[in-house]
Amino acid sequence: MKQTFLLISFFLFTVIGLAQKNNGLSLKDYPEDNLNAYFDSINNQSKDKISFLTHSYDCYVIFTVNLDGSYNDFEILENSLSPLHPQIRKYIFSLFQPTNGKWILDASDETSTSKKAVFLFSFINTKQSMEERVNDQSPLVEFSLMTLPEEKLRRGIPLNQEKKITLKF
Repeated sequence: MKQTFLLISFFLFTVIGLAQKNNGLSLKDYPEDNLNAYFDSINNQSKDKISFLTHSYDCYVIFTVNLDGSYNDFEILENSLSPLHPQIRKYIFSLFQPTNGKWILDASDETSTSKKAVFLFSFINTKQSMEERVNDQSPLVEFSLMTLPEEKLRRGIPLNQEKKITLKF
């Protein structure tokens, strides 16, 4: 029963992630509606840095994008029930470092001088069985349903504002 619940939850998170619209941010030289293209291209070049890991990992990345394209207040929010390997933390920073100065805010919101960005990152170990992946990702379901909404509200981030990025290694 628990496994069925986890599979259904995993499916729902995947469907919701695929159905997302642009969250008002884009990167120079990448399609506005597909930030995945940037992260996929960097991941394809450097995933050997995390290929030794034996689990799949999920976390949220929260930061503020400024009008000049820079970002600040960069934070990785991880689930305490499923902490990130230190190498994944370094890897996330390496994915974002080249983006500083390249973010573009949605032009339709002329009054905004900055925007909070929230990304859900899933790092999927392709060497794992589906059952192992579901077990690694099951703490995310509880975290996303219970802890994260409260954390977003505390920080003044709209509950529906997040972009899902899935990277395989």
